[in-house]
Amino acid sequence: MKIASWNIRGFNCPIKHSEVRDYLMDNNIDILALLETRNLGLSNPSTVALVSSRIEDQFFDLNILHHGSNMDLHISMVYDSNDAHDRQRLWTRLTEVSSAEPWLVLGDFNVARQPSEKLSNTPPVLQDMIEFNDCLAACSLDDLTGSGCDMTLNNKQDPHSRVWSKLDRVLANPGWLTSLPDSFALFQEAGISDHSPVLVHVSHDTYFATIAAAWNAEKTGSPMFSLFEKLKSVRVAHTKFHKENFDNISLCVKTATETLLDCQRKLISDPFSDVLIHQEKELVASYCRLKETELSI
Repeated sequence: MKIASWNIRGFNCPIKHSEVRDYLMDNNIDILALLETRNLGLSNPSTVALVSSRIEDQFFDLNILHHGSNMDLHISMVYDSNDAHDRQRLWTRLTEVSSAEPWLVLGDFNVARQPSEKLSNTPPVLQDMIEFNDCLAACSLDDLTGSGCDMTLNNKQDPHSRVWSKLDRVLANPGWLTSLPDSFALFQEAGISDHSPVLVHVSHDTYFATIAAAWNAEKTGSPMFSLFEKLKSVRVAHTKFHKENFDNISLCVKTATETLLDCQRKLISDPFSDVLIHQEKELVASYCRLKETELSI
């Protein structure tokens, strides 16, 4: 099972529609929350079933059934406010909905846990971090094992006003860590967004047995030869059309994406480099031009 959240701003932009669609399909995501737009989707009913849900002003609260493990899981997707008073209300609500059952909390918390998680000319507010950590202690939540980008926010400004910070994270309680110990988080490059998408891989000991049983189940049915031949012909025509019309622009978009992500990986180790920041701005603009062309085709 794969669970993801992404605070992707300006979602009325067609390019970002395409980015999210590609992200969803490339990663085979089962549950995706787009935080700023308050959109939640379950894309794979064969993997998970929604038991109940509640949408509040700063988080989604879900109870799902994970078919692979036959477990009931509690998941909260957080989109925290910039306002300190609103954040305090969120900490209170998380404490109220917390439980001993397997619970995962992920999203944009709009505050770091420690000073080293922010790089900018403006220091973090220590009181905000104290209140955040107090909430996590009260809820028995801690960071899930993860990899990828250490700083999940990149405001993409010039060097003197550039901000890097770890605002997006994945937290789990002891019930989750005991029941699903192989879970881990991946913080991917932000691309044209300012926040990194957060992807959680959830596995279970019975996963391979479940897949093997489904694969080995006996199937019956007729061949439908004529339909098969028609579909083959359509596939050949489609492949030829795609190669003649789309291959070049799609390859350019792919190359532009990889070049942009490579620049952003370099920025992780040199976050205030004039050269890399200037290069990132140019690469984002170039990618957007190519993607608009591809979408128009």
